[in-house]
Amino acid sequence: MIRYFRGVKLGKRGLIDAYKKCANIAVEQESLKQGKQKKNYQIECPLDYYENLSNLLDKYHGKIIRDASKSMLLWMIDLSEERVKHFYKEVNLVTNGNAVCSLAGVN
Repeated sequence: MIRYFRGVKLGKRGLIDAYKKCANIAVEQESLKQGKQKKNYQIECPLDYYENLSNLLDKYHGKIIRDASKSMLLWMIDLSEERVKHFYKEVNLVTNGNAVCSLAGVN
């Protein structure tokens, strides 16, 4: 396969490098866009709900930043602002109201 870019023959290595550069730029731009919309939240509840909350966090594309769980589950998570409202509702349903969710750093 041969590709030309602005009259320059890229060849195999040039084509690979060009696609790689474009992919890296796209990933970087998406990361920056998502980074502006995410905040850190804290969840505290009984450890009995660990698996359910882990699955729920995956569903909402959240990420555990810090797990300080001991006798109680205590997570600091990174979650998109646009998903928080629905995530909190499902957390409340899954834990039967036994979870406390808050914006990290706010008491």
